[in-house]
Amino acid sequence: MKLYRLTFSACGQITKIPDAQTIFGAMCAAIQMKEGIQKMEDYIHSFESEPWFVHTSMFPKGLIPACAKPLFSLSELSQTIGLLQNQDKLAMLAESKKFKKFQYVSETIFEDYILKDNFEDLKRELLNSTTIKLQQIGSLSVLQTAKEKLKPFLAKTVQQTRSGTLEIKKEGL
Repeated sequence: MKLYRLTFSACGQITKIPDAQTIFGAMCAAIQMKEGIQKMEDYIHSFESEPWFVHTSMFPKGLIPACAKPLFSLSELSQTIGLLQNQDKLAMLAESKKFKKFQYVSETIFEDYILKDNFEDLKRELLNSTTIKLQQIGSLSVLQTAKEKLKPFLAKTVQQTRSGTLEIKKEGL
């Protein structure tokens, strides 16, 4: 299967990065507007045998969503902590808790460890080395190599309200 990367940019503010359902709806609407309802129905029915294409949610450039499965299982964590001295156990628990909640991995981590199903080396590097780090980029928690310099981006919540007039008031800017 061929993989393609499409890069999108917003012309203005967006409230969230579009998910797979939003993209699917937009694709159906675009096909229907350009080719008609029959072509759109053909696209939907293509999923029963051989899809024309498959898409996923969007995510920030250079980042891949983290696996749903935790990197460290409870038994591994328990076994590792059991081997430590009492004074080191609390520090190890605090450190391992950070790795439980990361949202994204860099493309380098994805290619070097996840695609190669090399989770054991990834775990070893996280615990014993400074070559992989957990970085906070805006509101996102990202697992990346220490050499990588990912571009920060601004992600913030903006609340808009109307006061009975056509004037829109923005807060949080």
